Amino acid sequence: GPSGPFVHLGGRRPRGYGVHVRRLVKRRARSRCEYCLIRGWPITVDHVIPRAEWLGSTRPDFAPDHPDNLAVACYECNVIGKRTRMRGVDPLSGTEVRLFHPRRQRWSDHFAWSADYLTLKGKTPTGWATIEVLRLNGQRYRAQRRLLRLAMEAGARIWP
Repeated sequence: GPSGPFVHLGGRRPRGYGVHVRRLVKRRARSRCEYCLIRGWPITVDHVIPRAEWLGSTRPDFAPDHPDNLAVACYECNVIGKRTRMRGVDPLSGTEVRLFHPRRQRWSDHFAWSADYLTLKGKTPTGWATIEVLRLNGQRYRAQRRLLRLAMEAGARIWP
């Protein structure tokens, strides 16, 4: 079954979607972060396009709480890294690009693992910018990846 607790930001369920949508989003992601692919950490529901975008004059043509705008994100990726950002700088080219969008893009098109699965590498400017903004190769991520790989070697579920 799914692992890891589910965290509500601010201690309460965000308005606009209920438990059935939250379950759908969590099940669709197989209870792991859709940005870093880590499981076993507390997870949140991320608005891929932040709710604040609907306050401006050029509003997206769908509701902010539509399941197509919701992704599972670990606390590290959502609250510490991405927050309300949609764009970042590709460290290789210096160009500002959109961050990875789990509903519209395939993870494997933008990211690759190092041989030991401890480090993420970008395959595209979007991948590199997302790695930088979310700090996906930070010490906590690398330590959790190491633990997941060791657990797998001891018989736990395959990761990633």
